[in-house]
Amino acid sequence: MSYAKDGFPVEQASKVGQLRIINDPVLQGIVRSFEATGTSPASALVSPTGQVDLAGECQIRRIVVIDGGEALIPNPIRRERALGFVSAAALLMRMGDYEKLAQNPMADPRDVSKDLDDKLWYKAAAIPLSGVTMPGISVRETIRAVVNSTLSAANTGLIDTVRFLVYREWLPQWPADIPPPSMDCLACGLRFELPYATRALSFACSSCSYVHYLSDYLGVSEIADDFGREMTVSNLRNVLETLILFDLVRKFGMQKDEMRKTLFIKDGPLLLRAQLGRLVEPIRSLISHLRDLGSELHIVGVEKNSAFVSLIDEFRGTLPSPGDYFLPSVRFLVEEVAGGEMPDNYRNRVSYGAKVAARLGPHHVVVLHIPTGDFLLEPKPQDLLGFEHSARVLSKLLSYRYENALVPLVLINSMVSIAQRPSGTILETFAAHLMGVSP
Repeated sequence: MSYAKDGFPVEQASKVGQLRIINDPVLQGIVRSFEATGTSPASALVSPTGQVDLAGECQIRRIVVIDGGEALIPNPIRRERALGFVSAAALLMRMGDYEKLAQNPMADPRDVSKDLDDKLWYKAAAIPLSGVTMPGISVRETIRAVVNSTLSAANTGLIDTVRFLVYREWLPQWPADIPPPSMDCLACGLRFELPYATRALSFACSSCSYVHYLSDYLGVSEIADDFGREMTVSNLRNVLETLILFDLVRKFGMQKDEMRKTLFIKDGPLLLRAQLGRLVEPIRSLISHLRDLGSELHIVGVEKNSAFVSLIDEFRGTLPSPGDYFLPSVRFLVEEVAGGEMPDNYRNRVSYGAKVAARLGPHHVVVLHIPTGDFLLEPKPQDLLGFEHSARVLSKLLSYRYENALVPLVLINSMVSIAQRPSGTILETFAAHLMGVSP
């Protein structure tokens, strides 16, 4: 990392270092492989797993799409201090709404946005980063308070969904073969069990009596006191998007007819990383429970950027017809795509969906995440819950505004994403106004 700060010259990189690189024989071999224009060895392993009849009957009548945005805004005077702004939303539309848009492709975007406003559920939050605290408490405690307040706000009810998932409220009692939820105390560091019997929203450590919020279990605020990592902003966004999704699933879940007619689309893969992964096992359990009850669940995560997405360009020709799809094994993703080595005891604790690449139209090959319930090393087509109906609907929602784009994601992204320009400028002015300075 080079030195670079306003008022000082930028540190120049070494040209001699480049000569050392190109003279290394091992690196020369790697560069030759990098410069090759043929297909990669992994592409030879790709072939269609099956085909969905995209013209078949589809039972889905409404679509709920979920997305969010984030921006980091520094203090205009003290640049080491920063705020993170987060947005997350759900947009509910019926298939008739999309058909209306398709029949009027030249509609004024302002009119479209106005029509969608009453179909949008929106939540925004501001989270402190490095050097920003509430009076008298640390950065970590400030973040804890903000996260808990955001999830507990009366207009969201998302803390109820946290409780529903963490305590697995769909079960009559806690299963004997599943360890109760537990966490390390934020004060003394000793591990203790959450009070799953009472399903409390706040509780004390059994060792030191330090009081925790249930939102602490998500791990969004588990950071050092002297540095609020920027990843906290992404964590809060991911938590909000996931909780919005399963808040709606929770409310639709026991209404089988309504669930059968609804497709939930999440912008991004169905996964939660790091400490957020504590919710993954409960989510898998809930999905399996709904499947066993006979509920027809349609949830799709749309992955836009990853090594697997990049590999699509190499095997587009192996999925020649709309409806063709490739369902890879976990070993393929770990070894051929990520370049890792898969151990015999491999476990995935972050994902609650299987990846599948599907050709939805002549020019659209999209990577989808489809829930399977239990984690499967080698998922089969019959394990992908609601995949065929979901693919049929998505094939009717193709957009040519961006590569492999889908109309619902284009619409919600235009409404809730936070661009650094101009939105970032607006937020910077807002932050400056709060602090009584000129931006």
